[in-house]
Amino acid sequence: MLVDHSVNQRELGISRTAREMTGWLLVNGSNSIQQQLCKETLSAMSQPVFGRTTDEAPCYIRPNLTHEGMDFFSVRAVLMAMGVSLDSGSYNGRSVRYEGLTATLAIQYFNTWPWHGVLKKSSGSDDVSYVYSLIPQAENPYKVTTIIWLAYPTRRVRQNAHGLYLAVVPTESLAAFDLQTLLLTLTTSLTLLAMGSVVVKYLAMYVLQQREYYKEMLVQVSADFSDVRHLESKSDEELAGIMRDKGLAVQGSRVQMILAILNAGLPDQNPPSSQSSHNGSARLLEAVGSQVEVQIR
Repeated sequence: MLVDHSVNQRELGISRTAREMTGWLLVNGSNSIQQQLCKETLSAMSQPVFGRTTDEAPCYIRPNLTHEGMDFFSVRAVLMAMGVSLDSGSYNGRSVRYEGLTATLAIQYFNTWPWHGVLKKSSGSDDVSYVYSLIPQAENPYKVTTIIWLAYPTRRVRQNAHGLYLAVVPTESLAAFDLQTLLLTLTTSLTLLAMGSVVVKYLAMYVLQQREYYKEMLVQVSADFSDVRHLESKSDEELAGIMRDKGLAVQGSRVQMILAILNAGLPDQNPPSSQSSHNGSARLLEAVGSQVEVQIR
């Protein structure tokens, strides 16, 4: 059985003949006949693209090629791919050989693969492939009736020829990169992500039983960043001195040191402390730099 076909997609600028594409025949089933076909075919694959060799059904097998590159199959291979035997029973009790058989031959063209995107050849053009899929119509026999006149018009013979009839149904899953579609997809995904984040945050802060704890963890109050410029003007030694005065461990990069000082509070932000003695009170005054003046009264 010789199969010659082509595909033409004007919007994507794709036009290929069967000679320019790679094809497979899908053995879509797991009965004993289909298992036998996959087992005896050395080139049987688990997938048409990026698959591995297998000897179990379902599988994909390559068609035979003519010297012109066209596909052909034996009738035996076609019947075995459908899991049908000519001697098996038909819908009315007779054999398939007697009644004939009608089947649908679906040809699916594709140039993409999951997690690989658009398939490309080494030349840069789209790598278009196809898969044959056979679907038997068990209750739809096929026959051709021919009238043969032996002695016109008094004697004639009616000849019924039963056989295999294939109805071809082409389908395609061809694609190409489109920037507008990519932007629309990303925008939709980001919108759904933002809506989901808002709903989860609302439930955590106002609905759930432990919402007060969730609210404290979700809302973080940072230090006042208006003093960043003041700290940036200081040297590393001065920053280290401020950290030691506050009892902080002197470690990390310059940015980490400044953030630690901001979180602990600048020197002029510390509340004044008081000291008491038997003769009165002492007030601690902080001046610019590290000078300290104590007044006793």
